[in-house]
Amino acid sequence: MFRPDHQELLAIRDGAWSFDELEVRTSDMAAKIDAAARLSQLPDRPDEAALNSLCIALVTEHLGC
Repeated sequence: MFRPDHQELLAIRDGAWSFDELEVRTSDMAAKIDAAARLSQLPDRPDEAALNSLCIALVTEHLGC
């Protein structure tokens, strides 16, 4: 399945954008990511014990154990 922006990515790969344009775009994206991270209520790290328990429960349920 293609990404919704696959045509744009192919164009970039084929040189449709200059290096300077790519640099500006990536800087803008990085700033948006940083802002979202600052506002996020997600923890810095996942709760691995909870994830492991969930995985075990799902597999157990699926296998009917």
